[in-house]
Amino acid sequence: MKGMFFKPEMNLAIREDRKHATRRIEECLAEINKEPDKWRILMVGDVAHCWGMIPSDFTVVKPRYRVGGIVYVKEAWATENQYNHLKPREIPRTAQIFYLSDGYYDPFIMGKRRSPLFMPEWSARIFPKILEVKPQRLQSMTEQEAKAEGFKADVFTSAKKNFAAYFEVLHPGSWERNEWVIVYKFEVIK
Repeated sequence: MKGMFFKPEMNLAIREDRKHATRRIEECLAEINKEPDKWRILMVGDVAHCWGMIPSDFTVVKPRYRVGGIVYVKEAWATENQYNHLKPREIPRTAQIFYLSDGYYDPFIMGKRRSPLFMPEWSARIFPKILEVKPQRLQSMTEQEAKAEGFKADVFTSAKKNFAAYFEVLHPGSWERNEWVIVYKFEVIK
């Protein structure tokens, strides 16, 4: 099972049942996003997407996750003090896990903070099932799609503009260049 990273605020949106999609600029899009306006989608399949560049080039893009696949959300975590000396893969499955995005931290019980990068599958608590995978230009997202990303409209700004501002912090310049992303729609399974 593959892991998927989310920022703590997006992790919370998933747990609150506000987030059902994520847009990712994956490594497989690096070449395409050098000149995103020149690329067009030729075909979308179950496993790969073919992209064509006008007038002559084409490339095949294979998204990281597939429809029907189940992933686990990697998040910052800790376990009990007694396991501080162990590598994540050595921690027993019976160990208590603390999720730092919950905002709780007790240094007398909890051990060192651990990176989401090294979170083992067995310690995860959120398991999204991928329902749809599609390529999309960033700016073509709708207000409804921004809400599915966990963003809300407020008195001054639409959900789409709030998403754009957040995405720009993560990937500076990507919204302005209207880069291609892979959209993953998902549902959390129990």
